[in-house]
Amino acid sequence: MTSSPMVLVVSKKIDCRWMYDPLPIFYLQDTLAQSRSGEIIEMLSNDPGSHLDMQAWSKMTGHAVLEVQYYDDYHRFLIQKKS
Repeated sequence: MTSSPMVLVVSKKIDCRWMYDPLPIFYLQDTLAQSRSGEIIEMLSNDPGSHLDMQAWSKMTGHAVLEVQYYDDYHRFLIQKKS
């Protein structure tokens, strides 16, 4: 028996492209404050340092960065609100 890949369901999406540090984190914090535990937020950012910011932020807050995808002109993050 083979297992199928896990499908992540995004609850909310925020587009933080063209916003630079620290604005993407502020928008994400605001969105998470309006979310329930376990919900997944998709955040887009083209801030070149956003992947490093997100790693540090995740360690500080306990919210999980489930996935990071790198595209030519932006990053896509999937963040899960902690329980």
